[in-house]
Amino acid sequence: MGAKVSACPAEIRKLLRAYNLLVATRDDQRVLIGQVSREWLKSESEHFLDLARVPDGVLNTVRGRQIVCDTLMPDFDADAERMAFESLVAQIRDSGKRISSNCLAKLEPSIAAEVLLGVMLKGVQKYGNRRRGSSIIEDDLIIAAMIRDTPGQTDRYSAVMPANRRKISETVIAGLFGENVCRHMKALRESYRSFLTHYQQGQCHALKLPRAHANVIA
Repeated sequence: MGAKVSACPAEIRKLLRAYNLLVATRDDQRVLIGQVSREWLKSESEHFLDLARVPDGVLNTVRGRQIVCDTLMPDFDADAERMAFESLVAQIRDSGKRISSNCLAKLEPSIAAEVLLGVMLKGVQKYGNRRRGSSIIEDDLIIAAMIRDTPGQTDRYSAVMPANRRKISETVIAGLFGENVCRHMKALRESYRSFLTHYQQGQCHALKLPRAHANVIA
């Protein structure tokens, strides 16, 4: 894996580092798909669920179908995509089978939102300005926008013991992504504060932001 990453262009390596940093600092901000108790969410421990209680919408996915096949037909190498979902549902109701909650897919909405922001800004960079591309959206600005809220957060993967985990600082950011990303982050924070002030005072008409920052905030 390391060899593959090292062969990537510099901007791809930075995007991967940005995603890894988001995961490391927001790994506790997850949502479980399906019906589980509040106690499970609080403890984030393994929990066993009746397969029949998991909503059909969760099971009628690539991952959900595979779980159903593995649970109902553990001794067969069933092709989950070829199985008729309606017949599987009928078997589920009468099976009495239970599954570990760790099998179900998890959503990481805050991470997904930042990744989506990066994708949208990349689209502006490549196809904005009437499909001619927008040079004002730098790669480092995209990274800065994605990780703008990580300073001050804890890197949950930096140590086994919580007391030893590092806090993300501008020094850490500079080491991972370079000083230019840090400069963009500071400038973005200033622009966002200015935007909020003008918005709350109903004076957006007087707001003057760099075009690149306006794209990020929008």
